[in-house]
Amino acid sequence: MATDHTIVVREKNFRARFCAYYRCSERYYERVLFWKCLHRSYMLPVGVFLYLFHRGFFDRDFITIQKAGAARNAAEFEKEVHSFQKQLRHDHSSRAEWRLRISGQRLANIGSKVFSTEP
Repeated sequence: MATDHTIVVREKNFRARFCAYYRCSERYYERVLFWKCLHRSYMLPVGVFLYLFHRGFFDRDFITIQKAGAARNAAEFEKEVHSFQKQLRHDHSSRAEWRLRISGQRLANIGSKVFSTEP
């Protein structure tokens, strides 16, 4: 009598992969990724101040981080990054001009690193 021992492997989303790669709790995923992707410029102290006292300033960044976290594969992840970068091209606010935001390139680089490892 043959029995079917099919194993279902659930694909990890980017959030789970990122946390495994960087050895952080999923509870801290957004915060850790935010600081890894924030532009490193002369404006960094301003970014820290805004993060602590006016976190809403970074809402668009955190929405992107949340959407990227749900990506099940590199293609979905890249789609979110490209969407974010496209928005930036049309954003002429001080947030974009002063680079008080996450870097789409840093986010893409981290995604490549994370998705290139085994699930």
